[in-house]
Amino acid sequence: MIIPGADSLRWYVAIAEQQKERACAELLIGRGVTVFLPMLTKWRRPTKTGPRERYEVCLCPPYVFVGFAAGREEWQAVTTCRLVRTIICDEQGSPRAANVRQMGDFIRRASDASVASRQARQTAFKRGDVVTVAIGPFAGRKITLAEVRGKSAVFLASLFGASDVPVSIALDALEAA
Repeated sequence: MIIPGADSLRWYVAIAEQQKERACAELLIGRGVTVFLPMLTKWRRPTKTGPRERYEVCLCPPYVFVGFAAGREEWQAVTTCRLVRTIICDEQGSPRAANVRQMGDFIRRASDASVASRQARQTAFKRGDVVTVAIGPFAGRKITLAEVRGKSAVFLASLFGASDVPVSIALDALEAA
């Protein structure tokens, strides 16, 4: 999803209710807010012999990114949304704007992840392994796995001013470092 004029907007991070990111984004869009919700397309086979089905998962739960033109922040539309728990703020309690260049790069990388072809990758990782993220908004970043659960892993990242934020990522998006 490419957002026209994304580089000219001031981006903020709203934290949605758990597993309600898509509904939250739809409510905000209905209120006229520019929203970026990075999604990752996955495939599953619901039955052993059935056809594969495509589905999407949120790439960065529980974050919903909201963009405003400079000086036109419509906070009431965001803060009164019933699915927004909070907004990431600075030390003074004011909403913290994301770095414009970093946010533009993040949007482009997340868009690339949704169309990237996935090759078979090593998925036998364990806690403490240092790996490289192969696709998505964290592509090229070396991370240390804090936890491995089934087909996904968790690492701690510094995102938009918050440190040690747990981020879940699919094991097949990782490569040995």
